[in-house]
Amino acid sequence: RNIAYAFDVKEGLIKSYDDANKLAEDFDDKITELAGHRVTVFSNCFDNKYIEASDTAEVLQMMMTVLGFIAAVVVLSSIVMIRHKITNDIEEQMESIGVLEALGYKSFEISMSYVYEYLILGLIGSVLGALITVVTDPLMTQLIRVFEGHNGSAGFDIMSIIIPALIIVALIVLMAFLKARSIKKYPPVVAFRRGIRTHHFRKNRLPLEKASSGLNIRLGLRDLLNNRRQNIGLFICIILSGLTIAFAVMVSDIFRGGGAAFKTCTGMEDADFMLTFEQTASSEEIIEELSTLPEVRKASATWFSQVYLITQDKDGESKSRVQANCYKDYKETENIFVREGRLPEYDNEIAIKKSKAEELGLEIGDSLILRGDGIEKTYIISGYVNIIGTNVFLTLDGLKRIDPATDFAINVFLKDKVDVDDFEELIKSKYESGRISLRSISSVDELLEANIGGISRVSQIFAIIMLILVAIIVSVILGFLIDSTIRKQRKQLGIKKAMGYTSRDLRLQMVYRILPVAIPAIIAGAFLAIPVTNTFMAATFGGGMVPRFFWLIPEAILLIGYVFVSAYISAGKIKKVSVTELMTE
Repeated sequence: RNIAYAFDVKEGLIKSYDDANKLAEDFDDKITELAGHRVTVFSNCFDNKYIEASDTAEVLQMMMTVLGFIAAVVVLSSIVMIRHKITNDIEEQMESIGVLEALGYKSFEISMSYVYEYLILGLIGSVLGALITVVTDPLMTQLIRVFEGHNGSAGFDIMSIIIPALIIVALIVLMAFLKARSIKKYPPVVAFRRGIRTHHFRKNRLPLEKASSGLNIRLGLRDLLNNRRQNIGLFICIILSGLTIAFAVMVSDIFRGGGAAFKTCTGMEDADFMLTFEQTASSEEIIEELSTLPEVRKASATWFSQVYLITQDKDGESKSRVQANCYKDYKETENIFVREGRLPEYDNEIAIKKSKAEELGLEIGDSLILRGDGIEKTYIISGYVNIIGTNVFLTLDGLKRIDPATDFAINVFLKDKVDVDDFEELIKSKYESGRISLRSISSVDELLEANIGGISRVSQIFAIIMLILVAIIVSVILGFLIDSTIRKQRKQLGIKKAMGYTSRDLRLQMVYRILPVAIPAIIAGAFLAIPVTNTFMAATFGGGMVPRFFWLIPEAILLIGYVFVSAYISAGKIKKVSVTELMTE
């Protein structure tokens, strides 16, 4: 109560991180003045909540960007399919087009019939998509609330639906118009001859008479060489789909086990318990007492303090609050890893995250300034640490240069087969009161669950949904291309059946026509997923974690198998091609 009355009564609104930071500093200074020694009590309120909300918003924004990328893949795939569909329709309906032209219809009028067809389809699809968006909006809002951890409202803007719908419809109409214009290349005489003008002799690059084996593969490759434009479109669609699936696999692996993968880059020891005590006993005394317990394998201390990183820019001095962690001897730590250089050994050395150093334009060997408790000191960067967040690492003597009154936590490592819950109750009862009084008890698992547990679960669901959607897109693209190819080459397929080729042979030829395009596209997509994943991690968590990229190898193999099976199943319509029906026609 005395402390509360020491403050002036003010009313206002905290609008930014700087406002919250200033309030925290004023609060700490006032408490320090009243207490007679430095006390930090406000650092985990507004400013940390702002940082937490900002980090969550960045993750959410990145995921929305990924969703936008998936939408772009869907739109691009649709445009490629529309282009291919119009080309096939023109070739299949060549004689009918010639009849219409002979009756007096202009090429432009015939072209516009295709444009109107896809305009109507585009409008219907946009309306259905808008309705689905409106219906699922409450579900998406609830997911965002779970993700952010509070009951915020994302709002609903009708223009955010109308504008993308108009853009998509415009792209569809533009592609339909550009492709349908090719009708003017076919006057009635050429159209009646199904596009044949005079003669057309192509070089036979894969002669069948020289094939000793693998006839189906050779025939598939011949079809591949004869459809270059279609293959370019297929390559683009599969490389984008492969990239998206590979990224989804990486996201799912990164957020596995409720964020357990982040344990190695938290910047803290992976102890069974992290204990803080009232400042009535030294860390050495507490460690010595805990080490006597039969359940304890090891006990160590982590000292920490909120300090300021001082930089100079064009506007003058700039400062940012970071947490300084330190250990007496980094050689005894089990979960603090250096990425480049080495961990601090002397009191004028510091280790920071590489992305932070790059942001400041610094390298190993350069110096920076830290301020704590009104004291500024210069430190030399000794190495880059592999962490998420913005922690910096000093030696204990190095931290005491700027903050003599440093808080500490005790890391307790238990022996194997020790019951964690029983030990927690033992600690609580042992240090509930007395000269050594327990302030808090926690663990890295609890901290991870509190900070990114919800994010991890939502991210995994998001990754699985993304993977399923893109896999469906791949199947639809393959099914559409194969179906149109079967209809286009119906007579040729019938002739091959009459010559003795089985439906299985023809289906394999269709698959071998697609695999030489799909395999390089899938491999390229997997390689592209590496920089995309690194960018995602740097933007959302500031880097630190090293993804397990070896999972991209089985992912690519499985995706190639999926394309093979999907193409083979889609080619099943070849069974319906009847030689008898073709002869009757």
